Amino acid sequence: MTTKNITDIDTELNIAWLNWRQEIQIYWQRALYFFGFISIIGAGYLKIKTMTPSNPIISLLFSMLFTFLAFCWYLSNRGSKFWQENWELHIKELESLRKYSLTDVLSKKIDNKKILSSYPFSPYKTNTLISLTVFVFSLVCMICEVLSLFDLGKDTNKWILLITVLFLLFIIRIPNMVKFRKFK
Repeated sequence: MTTKNITDIDTELNIAWLNWRQEIQIYWQRALYFFGFISIIGAGYLKIKTMTPSNPIISLLFSMLFTFLAFCWYLSNRGSKFWQENWELHIKELESLRKYSLTDVLSKKIDNKKILSSYPFSPYKTNTLISLTVFVFSLVCMICEVLSLFDLGKDTNKWILLITVLFLLFIIRIPNMVKFRKFK
């Protein structure tokens, strides 16, 4: 087994840092992308709910789309963090071959007593919490829409229930459908 020379390590380290930075940039672009779609669908849902008379089936479809996009946003956040951490591991391993490691250095002591001072909160965790909250809110909206439709008649109720169950089964299967690759 051959050992890598410093030039090779520096080249690989530079590539890893570039990919890590790109992953973070793409993460924020995805967050903005989903936020835009979810805002538009949420505004459309509210508009339909305030219309008189409102169409209950359209409200249900909007709430389902709202739920679907919110869940995809949540999954996208988690997937982005996975790839960011993947590149961080590459960096850490390559830096271990060097005499110094930039990733193990904190810039200053943490002072959590001052309310306006910096603190190492995770923007990823904050954004993922927001996306999870939006997903739960959209799911509650969808459930309320389904329950409001149960007084339309027996045949309609069966279709609404079937569509809702199929939709929820689809939501449950999404994480397995969108995996990038299988891991051993």
